[in-house]
Amino acid sequence: MERHNLLVTSFAREDLNDAMTWYESQKEGLGIDFLLEFYDLCNFVEINPQINQIVYSSYRRFRMKRFPYLVYYAVDERTSDKRMVIVAVFHSSSGAEKLQQRLGDDV
Repeated sequence: MERHNLLVTSFAREDLNDAMTWYESQKEGLGIDFLLEFYDLCNFVEINPQINQIVYSSYRRFRMKRFPYLVYYAVDERTSDKRMVIVAVFHSSSGAEKLQQRLGDDV
């Protein structure tokens, strides 16, 4: 299988930074553990991004294993540069309103 290129939007990077900062404030090293798990899972999904079902419009998601976060992404295969675009990294208790603001009315 061909690996897709990973693109993390600025909004998703902000989500990651907020979560990492919060976890790091709880225990030294925990924020780094959060980021490592995120990128490990991304590396796995990049190989076959269609492994996760579509949950909203064209957006798919995967659940982090150790941390209660959901990662929302879209797959762009329209060009030779196939991409997996991370658009949101939300705590699993985040409401539909927050998701709708980020992903649009398709939620």
